[in-house]
Amino acid sequence: MKYFVLSLLLLTASMACQGETKRVLEEEFTGTKCGWCPRGIVGIDLCKAKYGNRFIVIAAHGKEYDPTIMTQLSEDAGYSYFLNNTEFPKCKVDRRYTADPYHGNSETGPGIFDLIDKQLASECYADIDVKAEWTNDKSTHVKATAHVKFYKPVDKECTLAYVLTADSLKSDDKNWIQLNYYYDKGNDPTVTQDPNLLPLTKQSKYMRNMVYNHVPIAGKGVEDGISGSLPDSVETNVDYNHSITLEVPDASPYTKIRKEHLHVVAILINKYNGSVLNVAEAAVPQPAGAFVPKSNQNAVVEAIYSLDGRKLTNLCPGVNVLRYTDGSVKKVLVK
Repeated sequence: MKYFVLSLLLLTASMACQGETKRVLEEEFTGTKCGWCPRGIVGIDLCKAKYGNRFIVIAAHGKEYDPTIMTQLSEDAGYSYFLNNTEFPKCKVDRRYTADPYHGNSETGPGIFDLIDKQLASECYADIDVKAEWTNDKSTHVKATAHVKFYKPVDKECTLAYVLTADSLKSDDKNWIQLNYYYDKGNDPTVTQDPNLLPLTKQSKYMRNMVYNHVPIAGKGVEDGISGSLPDSVETNVDYNHSITLEVPDASPYTKIRKEHLHVVAILINKYNGSVLNVAEAAVPQPAGAFVPKSNQNAVVEAIYSLDGRKLTNLCPGVNVLRYTDGSVKKVLVK
């Protein structure tokens, strides 16, 4: 009997831990002609390596620093207000803090960790999950369905927003070359003593062959949420479901949006102060006819690269990109 009671208590605790999952949203504001923005790329990769799927990022590109189609995509997705009211590079963490996407609110090092840690340790009022599916055979529209359950009373109205993001965006157009002001900082101790930024000093002023990830390409309710997506007054331990449809845009003749590299982000917003209570992300399923490489359990490391694309002979401090013989890629953080 005691064993049964203990097992029941452990199961209940386990279910509570699984249900209440706090994740953090970072909305980064960047651009190809922003020379300090490469540190934002470094910050994102470090956070992804450290926090995994509890860290969700949207990298919006602004026209003041970016003449590419990624700017139009970001604005059409709903980020015009945020992009027009911030410096670059900047980010918002759960829309509670505005900070540098690498330094955070410090002057050196990856201080962004402090803000992420603070938000992950904050109260989890509600859990949110999201599912994505194609609505037609041509894979032009994505249906996103959010599932929300509140675990703590919330006396303010809440609402939902959705963002469709794309990875692996690239182009041969010269405007897609990333400006890099760290190229001549090889004698600056604030940079050379930082193993995460030091590799940027080895890069040229113009970083070519860039691949851009987490770019918003469609969205609904991004700024203030979708009216009526949740009841004016929510109850605890009640399942709330909400669905919307997002269209995959035709970017341009020069930039192909790869439909096998899309994600849907669902954002739970407190309408009173605009902060993010929780967030979830789901990969959009592979569209019909997409090439999916087969996994090879016998794959070995074929090459090691730094974040800026330099081939390395060994693992180095910071984030290392490992390419395997089966074509897969893995990021490894070395401290």
